[in-house]
Amino acid sequence: NKDEIYLDSNKISGLLQLRKWGIGDRIFPIGMNGSKLISDIISDAKLTSQEKESVFILHDDKNIHWCVGLTIGKKAIAEENSKNILKVTIS
Repeated sequence: NKDEIYLDSNKISGLLQLRKWGIGDRIFPIGMNGSKLISDIISDAKLTSQEKESVFILHDDKNIHWCVGLTIGKKAIAEENSKNILKVTIS
């Protein structure tokens, strides 16, 4: 689901950080070829202005892995053969 994600820690570059989204932020969503702007994901979700301001992203030094509650990225998602799995939940 979109409330928690499982990442392959071997595919993470640097430290994971949580921050508010910014203009120009891009994610490579699961099930999609290429990337998508976070602003487009927010528009597609038809969020109110207040909701838009409270959207956070989880990223490392290279990629955005999660637009919290909306979209999961595929760059570091855990797979069946992943050895070191990191569960991330935001509450």
